[in-house]
Amino acid sequence: MITLILAAAFTFVEVGPGAAPTNRIVRRVDAAPIVVPRFAQDVKALGTGGLTPVDGHTGSFAFLAVVEPKTRKGIVSGWLTNEKASGVIQSGFDVAGNIVLRPFAEYGRMLIPANAEVRKDVFVYGFFDDCRYGLEQYADLIASHYDIRLPRQIAGYTTWYDDYHGYSHHEGAGTAASAREFADAVKRLNLTAYGFDFYQIDDFWQSGSDQINGPARDFFHVNPSGPFPDGFVGTTAYLSEQGIRSGLWFMPFGGQSKDPFFADKQAIFAVAAESMGASAASAPAQTSGKPFETRWGGTVIDLTKTSGIQYVANLCRLVTHEWGFRYIKFDGMWTGHGGDLLGGSTWRNDHYDNIVRADTTKTGVEAFREGVRTMRKASAPDTFLLACNSAQNARSIAASYGLIDGMRIGGDNGPIDLFPERYLNGPIAATPRYFYNGRVWYNDPDPIYVRDAVPLGRARLFASWGGVSGLLYNFSDYLPKLSSERVEILKRTMAPHGIKACRPVDYFENLTSRVWEVGEGQCKVFGLFNWMTNETLCVAYPATYCGLESESTYVGFDFWRNEFVPAFKGHFVFDVPADDCRVIAVHKLVDHPFVVSTSRHVASPLFDVMEESWNQSSRTLSGVSRVVLGEPYELRILRNGSLVRRRFIPDHTPFRWSVVLGEDVE
Repeated sequence: MITLILAAAFTFVEVGPGAAPTNRIVRRVDAAPIVVPRFAQDVKALGTGGLTPVDGHTGSFAFLAVVEPKTRKGIVSGWLTNEKASGVIQSGFDVAGNIVLRPFAEYGRMLIPANAEVRKDVFVYGFFDDCRYGLEQYADLIASHYDIRLPRQIAGYTTWYDDYHGYSHHEGAGTAASAREFADAVKRLNLTAYGFDFYQIDDFWQSGSDQINGPARDFFHVNPSGPFPDGFVGTTAYLSEQGIRSGLWFMPFGGQSKDPFFADKQAIFAVAAESMGASAASAPAQTSGKPFETRWGGTVIDLTKTSGIQYVANLCRLVTHEWGFRYIKFDGMWTGHGGDLLGGSTWRNDHYDNIVRADTTKTGVEAFREGVRTMRKASAPDTFLLACNSAQNARSIAASYGLIDGMRIGGDNGPIDLFPERYLNGPIAATPRYFYNGRVWYNDPDPIYVRDAVPLGRARLFASWGGVSGLLYNFSDYLPKLSSERVEILKRTMAPHGIKACRPVDYFENLTSRVWEVGEGQCKVFGLFNWMTNETLCVAYPATYCGLESESTYVGFDFWRNEFVPAFKGHFVFDVPADDCRVIAVHKLVDHPFVVSTSRHVASPLFDVMEESWNQSSRTLSGVSRVVLGEPYELRILRNGSLVRRRFIPDHTPFRWSVVLGEDVE
């Protein structure tokens, strides 16, 4: 009988075709199955398809964990590299009831010349007593392998779902006038001091035919009859003057062979290997030897051709060097590596092997990676690259390792006041992939909405979820029209807290985690999120399950309720109203006064209190905080079981403060 060994280590397995004695086409290579005795009766699989039965998914791209939900113990596996192949993992049970992981690598249609060596990709797996830490270590391995050094995390706004100038108003990209009005509002509200960084212009700005399988694709020209008739230079300069980074949406790897703009560029497209009929769920019809076309993405640019790479490079130089953008949201990722628009995150046949490129020894993954590297090299040095999006075809996840700054990890979410059925798209996608955030890239779950049309509780819910989970925060509400109440929500949630110790507590229990834990040590912040619209959520866990000590006493502060949370021990129990949230800072009870919360941010005091010390002889609590100049800053201090509030108006930041707490303090 084999016993499951729990450890914090990975085993590395190289998977690849190796050398070929004669010319041959390689499409798929299967690694040896990993067989694990069933270590619990109740086990679940967690992969790109979310939380599923172990044998209830067709395959997960990039990573897969098989876990006992209540204890979190199990096996974590993943593709460390996707340099040549696209890695997939399936799971199930054998006839003896053992858990079986079946990793395989798909190469598409790759020709191996006789006696040539082909690089092997690396698959890793390990056993963990808490698979959250295993997945985080997996992400750390990726970051180490690719020497990932992420830029400063940014937050901002996207035009696409804007309630006054978005696509529902037939604009989508906003207008030159609305961009200036927005920038003026940012300055008037001093929003950059609260973490606001970028203004991103979305679809509908470009020229080209927009009735041919998706959006117009002449991204080299601004539509003279569109929202920016005079081009972008004036707009990006104005935004920059207000301290705002300009961002632009476009699709660098997909064109449209039928569009007149591409009439003299037919040579840049990859072609179909075989003729195929149309499929409503995947791709248009393909004709052998003709440009390969994907649904909505258009015809695939061949990134193994010099002309294809030059097309991408020229576009990125134009956008960043000439037009002044320093944030690129590049859509249609799957057109870079080929295949169909899957519209889901589990594996299925996407005709990844039906594309012929000029260099037949290169795979779709290699072509995609070369395309993204070209974007990086051709763009201005400080350009932030946001990939959009992995939900369209999850091959893009591992194929992007080491290349990008941010990843749209889910499908379109709204706006939630118009499309309530989409309101959980962000949490559903972001929860299973939380461990990438801040390690491999920043996760973008699509916008937060705080507009006045959204109920106040739901606005707090989504904004707090973004602020507590530390995701790439962007909103799509028209700032000049927001009420002061809704602007206040932005101010308290927008800035990234940057804390890596940030994870869902009920990760393997709920598709959308309801409890998030931030921080380590004596102080933690918990986000409690009730995604149910008509039922109170009761959160009830043993303290140890939430990362608290079972024998220690804790106190807290409820940020949105602005009230003290009395001492508790052994169990973590709170009720959360329907369609709302609670964000509670929890501190271990110690024998001297301490800061339990502040007014600055939902992740306070972890977010802002940089130093804190107690001097017993002078009975003074001192510290240093990150603050907004001129904004009232309140410390919530616990002393002898009672809450003491002290308010300051900081005139410098970081702000050094001290509070004398005599015996008679109230």
